[in-house]
Amino acid sequence: LDTQSVFVTEVDTADLTTAEHLLLTAVGRSEPVGYIRSIDKRGKVSAGFMPILTTGVAATVTLPTSKTVLVYALDANGQRTVSVPVTATPGSVTFALDPAYQAVWYELAVANDTTPPAAVADLRL
Repeated sequence: LDTQSVFVTEVDTADLTTAEHLLLTAVGRSEPVGYIRSIDKRGKVSAGFMPILTTGVAATVTLPTSKTVLVYALDANGQRTVSVPVTATPGSVTFALDPAYQAVWYELAVANDTTPPAAVADLRL
């Protein structure tokens, strides 16, 4: 079963509509190394071990906003690795999640604040 989950969490406020920094998490199929399913795919033969491997998510994200949004792929330590191209149109911004970024986490910096907050810069996942 191939599933994908994408969700957004505010980093600096309690409200998604006013946050200047958001953390977007995008996770595909995930399994520990060595995980073995039963022949009927309903159970497991081995639970496996660390690390957990996950497939990348390919998706287009459109946010309804007139603000400037900068998007950065983050590494496992919460550090920016690459700037993700963003297309702005009247009333929205659009960007692509791509497995080529090798990222599960993305920072969304809203408005003109491009400095990562301590909560993102010091993220330990």
